[in-house]
Amino acid sequence: MIFLFVIILGAIVGSALTALLSRLAGGQSWLRGRSRCVHCERVLGVRELIPVVSWLIQRGVCHGCRRPIGWSYPAIELLTGILFVFGFALRFGADPLPQLLGDPARFLLLALRDFYAIAVLLVIFIFDLTRGLILDRVTLPAIAILSVLSLLLGVTPLNLILGIAIGAGFFLTQYLLSSGRWIGGGDIRLGALMGALLGWQSLLVALFVAYVTGGITAGVLLARRQKTWQSAMPFGTFLSASALFALYFGEAVIKWYVG
Repeated sequence: MIFLFVIILGAIVGSALTALLSRLAGGQSWLRGRSRCVHCERVLGVRELIPVVSWLIQRGVCHGCRRPIGWSYPAIELLTGILFVFGFALRFGADPLPQLLGDPARFLLLALRDFYAIAVLLVIFIFDLTRGLILDRVTLPAIAILSVLSLLLGVTPLNLILGIAIGAGFFLTQYLLSSGRWIGGGDIRLGALMGALLGWQSLLVALFVAYVTGGITAGVLLARRQKTWQSAMPFGTFLSASALFALYFGEAVIKWYVG
């Protein structure tokens, strides 16, 4: 039952993320008000806001203007739900109830931290993939919120500061050496976010995975002549995906490597 609740919660959060992504793309305020059709600006009713289900019932068109609603909306809702439930299972196992009853405060803090991290990293992944931008409106609040959650979960201030400093400093060094040609300023803030979330050790795992997967992808695109050496790569997509990987597998990778 708890896993059903988690996947439904994830789909609801995913629905909110679709609205957020649309508003970020249009330069609008996060707190614009009720959701509207992207075509006719009609305020959507409750029955039109049920994640995935509404899109299927309406056959992918607006109930008012009958113009198509992109498949990305239900896809993001479904993907968020899947990530929530998989992350929850990886964090707490097949039977999370004993952990919930044993230390409910820590259980809820961990779940909240993970769900928030998944949502933020998914927004960064999608927006950088589609727009080529990592927005300070997303990363800066996330750095602050994740720092507070990390401290509440028992991360020492020194480890938190080291994680943020190494994450930001790694990309700041590249930015200064290349005069901004290799990476953008958004990568610096994303590095700080990753450090606040992962700590410096798992951060190193995330950076390694990001550069390996990014390098392989770039090599394939170059070989297929879909990119040139001068083409820009949305590296935030690799960083955000690798941060999510390190959130759940970083400690295991470190133990394996040290052992």
